[in-house]
Amino acid sequence: MILKRRQSLESEESQPLESSHSSTISFGTFQDQCMFNDTDTTDCELDKSAKPASTLNQIQTPRKILLRRPFSYPSGDIYVPDDNVYEKYNYLTKSSGILNDNSYVRVVNRLTYNDECVKWADIVIPTGGDGTFLLAASRIRDNVTPIMGFNSDPNRSEGHLCLPKYYSYKVDEAISRLHSNDFEWYLRSRIRATVIGDRSAFTPHDLHKIPDKLEEVRPTLLREKGQILPYLALNEVFIGETISAKVSHLNIWLNDELSHTSVKCSGLCVSTGTGSTSWHSSINRISVQTVGEILRLLDMNPTEDKNSLATILSDLYNKNLIFNPTQKTMCYTIRDLICAGVWPQPKGIKPRGFSTKIKVQSKCYDASLVIDGGISFAFSTCAVILLECHPEDALRTVRFSG
Repeated sequence: MILKRRQSLESEESQPLESSHSSTISFGTFQDQCMFNDTDTTDCELDKSAKPASTLNQIQTPRKILLRRPFSYPSGDIYVPDDNVYEKYNYLTKSSGILNDNSYVRVVNRLTYNDECVKWADIVIPTGGDGTFLLAASRIRDNVTPIMGFNSDPNRSEGHLCLPKYYSYKVDEAISRLHSNDFEWYLRSRIRATVIGDRSAFTPHDLHKIPDKLEEVRPTLLREKGQILPYLALNEVFIGETISAKVSHLNIWLNDELSHTSVKCSGLCVSTGTGSTSWHSSINRISVQTVGEILRLLDMNPTEDKNSLATILSDLYNKNLIFNPTQKTMCYTIRDLICAGVWPQPKGIKPRGFSTKIKVQSKCYDASLVIDGGISFAFSTCAVILLECHPEDALRTVRFSG
């Protein structure tokens, strides 16, 4: 299964493509290369990756924790059964088994998934939820290599980034539609982060369970105006004090403003349209209770049941927070913006708005820049970051119509 020979795709990508158009797939006489990415690695595998010398006897876990958080061990060791683990294994087996005989398939997890895998594959297929999809997408740095996600646990996971849940039960139908060119490309905008002026090394840190796994990652890319960080944000970029209880002090330039606004807040979240259904929505959503209290201030006596005015207005407002994933503008949110006394300086900045370019300078004590909730960079005092969306950075995904 392939979406085109890589050299053919590269030749067509000299000009940015529109986000959605009729798909074109050509199958040559070569053998297809497809990679399934199952990044939901078990706790035992993570433990053993951090401590390779660990043996079963050295890994002691209370029974009550085992029952709540299952461990799986390699063949020959003890395996604590879990229905979801069995489902995942059967799901992957079924998915890879339906590919045609001309396909090369490689199944990897988060411990074995690396840049070489992405270069080898013609398509990346993460199986899991949105977290799995984000991790798989983080290694794709161009708008050439396609990605198509399956939600492997549709009963307990939303999987906004994956194919509709229908295809979780009809994997063969999805593969068939790919082979018959019955799909559309969908280019999701991503945020590029460029560090301005600072030539020191920026080392990425994994915020998940694998310590020091990213120390070997490619270096940042040097450009005249600064260093481009080696990860693109599909959902959001967050900037703020590493200790969340501390106030974050930031200078912000929106679009091409010559002067900045100095703010104190709980951090800055800059989201794409893809991320507008995620953290962006959680930060900005308004509850039925809040709408009800506002209506009471207007001398109304609203209820808060399912069909009440408060519920309708709340749902309408919250749905309006979501915007198109192909949109090139970003939506910023200044969390808990302090608007007392002299802050912000000068007055007038909105706590939420859209911008095509955002520049941020850290005035924090110990700040971090976090990409998609998984990759963190130290953002030291006086460091300056430029956030932009470029067509060549978009993520190429598959969308089925009808």
